[in-house]
Amino acid sequence: MSIATIAKKLFRPAAAQVRPMCADDVPYVLAVERASFPSANAWGRRDFMRCFVLGDPHFGWIAEAAGQLIAFAVTENNRSIWIRNLAVLPEFRRRGVGRLMLESIKRAALKFEHGTLRAIVRERNLSAQLFFSACGWRAVGISPRPYDDCDEDGIRFLRRIKTGH
Repeated sequence: MSIATIAKKLFRPAAAQVRPMCADDVPYVLAVERASFPSANAWGRRDFMRCFVLGDPHFGWIAEAAGQLIAFAVTENNRSIWIRNLAVLPEFRRRGVGRLMLESIKRAALKFEHGTLRAIVRERNLSAQLFFSACGWRAVGISPRPYDDCDEDGIRFLRRIKTGH
């Protein structure tokens, strides 16, 4: 069965499993990255491999369905949890996978007792801006030219979560 058939006919968000990324996932993560972002803006293997360097604050997550990697996220633990990269295969978008990834990251942030999630979204990435807003995040400002690969500004998003304190 093709991935498009799985996405259209069989997929439900509850069918996806989120787990920590491992180094063996990187080739599949790169495929999702290439399917999601223009090549000029896409991360490379080296960017993802820092998730596995001891002491590096980056951590990777993946979502799988029917044995297929369908989404990933890379977070950075730096006083709050920053979402540095998040992508879902085009066939699985608008089916709850992105929300599932954000909920998994939120649960991890609570374990670390972080009360804030943060992200920066390219100003031209309107679909990502609408996604974060629909998930309860607030746009809180502009980050002038935060990307090395272009002169585009970023929109800063924030989501406060209750840590139980």
